[in-house]
This record gives sequence, C-alpha cells and structure tokens, in this order.
Amino acid sequence: MQPIPIGQVQLRFGQAVDAASIPGQVSAIALDGGGHLWFGAAPLDGLLRLLPTAAGDQTVKRGASSARPGWTDPSALNLATMLDLPNPGESMDLTGLACVGELLWFIGSHAGARLRPDPALSDAQNLERLTWVEPIHRRACLGCAQVRADRLPEPRDLALLPIEDGSNALTRALAKDPHLAAYFAPGPIPMAENGLELAGLGCRAGRLWIGFSGPVLGGFAVVLEVEPRVESPCVLRLEPIGLEGRPYRKYLVDLGGRGVQGLRWQGDSLLILAGPVTDPAADPAAGQPGLYRLRGAAQLSADSLTLADDPRLTLLQPLTGSLQGDRPRAMERYDGLGRPGVMVVSSALHTSRWGAADGVSAEVFPLPDL
Repeated sequence: MQPIPIGQVQLRFGQAVDAASIPGQVSAIALDGGGHLWFGAAPLDGLLRLLPTAAGDQTVKRGASSARPGWTDPSALNLATMLDLPNPGESMDLTGLACVGELLWFIGSHAGARLRPDPALSDAQNLERLTWVEPIHRRACLGCAQVRADRLPEPRDLALLPIEDGSNALTRALAKDPHLAAYFAPGPIPMAENGLELAGLGCRAGRLWIGFSGPVLGGFAVVLEVEPRVESPCVLRLEPIGLEGRPYRKYLVDLGGRGVQGLRWQGDSLLILAGPVTDPAADPAAGQPGLYRLRGAAQLSADSLTLADDPRLTLLQPLTGSLQGDRPRAMERYDGLGRPGVMVVSSALHTSRWGAADGVSAEVFPLPDL
C-alpha cells in the first residue's frame, strides 16, 4: 500500500542557525498550545522554537502554487547553559519532545559511544579500545520546561532528573531490568549495535511514555511509562509505579523488528512511529518505517507484551514509498490541513524535501478516526 500524504508543511530556519546542518539531523518535534513548533537536532545545545507562519499562508494543500503552511523565525533555547549538566562540550542529543498544557518535556538519547580505533596506535591497543563503551553524560537528560506565549523559558522554568556519573534514576533502575540490564554493562551499548537509544516521548495525564529506538528484543520494541514529579525547584524525581517499586512500567510491542522513533496520543490510543534499528540505506533488510496505533494503551497498568496479531495493534500507514529512503525521526499531531493528520520529519533528507534554501518540508499523513 503506497502512503499518500495529504500535504506538506515548511520548516524554515533562517539565518539564526546553521540551516545546512540541521535538517539532516532531525531528532524531535513538538507543538505547544500557542502553535509554536519546538525542534531538536543533534547539532543543537538545546531547542529551537519556530513561530507559525501568517494565517494567510495556512490554507495551502499539496500541489497549490502559493506558499506552504509551516513555521519560521526560530529562537534558540540553549538548555546546555541553563541546566546543571556535566561534561561541557558534550551533545545533549535530544530525541524526544512532548508538550501538554504549559509543560514541554524533553529527553536525551541516553546512547553511549564505543571508542574508535586510533591510527596512531597498534592493533593490540586498538583492540583494547574497542572493548570500551563510554556513556555520554549529557545524553542522560530527562526534564521539562514551562513554556509561555510571550517569552522563552528561563532557568527557573526548568526541571531535570539529576545526572550522576553519566546515569540517572531511570537508567540505574534499567541496569537491573531482566530484559535490558545487558545493554547497560559495562556501558550503554551503542545504537548501531542494536544498543540503547531512547527516541520518542508521549505525555498523558501527568505521565510520560518513552520509546526505545533500540534495543529491539526478539523483534519487540520497548516502551516505558514513568511518572515524573517536581521534588524541589528545578529537580525531578520518578514515582515508583512499577513492579517491586521500579520507577517505570515496561511494554513490549511487536513492530516487526522496528524500534520506536516517535510517540503521540489519540484519545486513549498510543500512536507509534516505527523505524529500522540500523541505517536502511546500509541494511535494506532492516525494515521499513510505519505508523502504528495501539488502542487502549492508556488502560495498561502492568508490564505487558503486545503481539503482532493483537487486534488492538494496527498498522495505519506504511511509510516506505513517500519518504524515498529517508529515515523518519520525529512526529507530531497536526490538523492544519483540513483534517486530522500526523506530521513526520525525517533525517538523511531526500533533496525533494528542501523547499527553500533555509528550510525543509515535512510530510503530513492522514490519521484515521478511532
């Protein structure tokens, strides 16, 4: 089944950032209640907030001759300088955003990096280097910002789950998890090796759902549910909502060997943007991207397993043809083209997605009713 987008939207970065480096490294997007689009990408030390284009530009559909609807005029929110983060110079690598009410939640990839061979060293020394996987401390971030229409968040508006020695309360608990512990010792196995990368964030009723781009366990993707609370100004803690007092619940979902790239809610159903664990260009058998819906996910109250033939799990849209080899990395609900839809932004962008010298186009796919 060939996916048919209902239109495109334009993200324009102007001269405020290095527009040439941002689009190919998209990692997260979220719309706030004021219509601003928050945008994360690997080169950034935080987020960009883009303003919606003028109302007169919002009536465009695919194939029209006038300008596409979208967002422009970015303002930078440098989280790296506003939060108590370790190891200056490291990237936060924000891979998940979700906004409900006045709170914008963000999460880093939590991914580690294996030491690479050094041409100046001997084979024996390089073999030793390849045994080391180092955590990148700033990627272990989970926090929120209070957003307002009239100004960007200030340090007093931010809260963060404390990071200690490259870990936080969630990763320390996951290091003891029967399914995931092996991916945390001696360090987080890199994503390219079916290792750890958190990607996708959904928020509902004061709780967060966190997707795992990897690892994929026996073909099952991992989604966690956590309940963060502000313990003191600027500090978060996680409530013990899981088995044996763990700070998470764990849901395994059969997405055909794909990992999670994005999460959003539609009523009590969880929308899942699924994508290959490895680079599809390098590994054509890695699996093609798709948009799934898990009905009744909000009613899950204990660790669970969802099989591919579970009637609650539906593939809404295979995204193979339209993305032309691109890798979907983020999604958001978007109803601005006259019907309910899902906006999908990709990395490794195909040249057809470059709608302007300082911007990129994102596809909007139809979202069926519940």
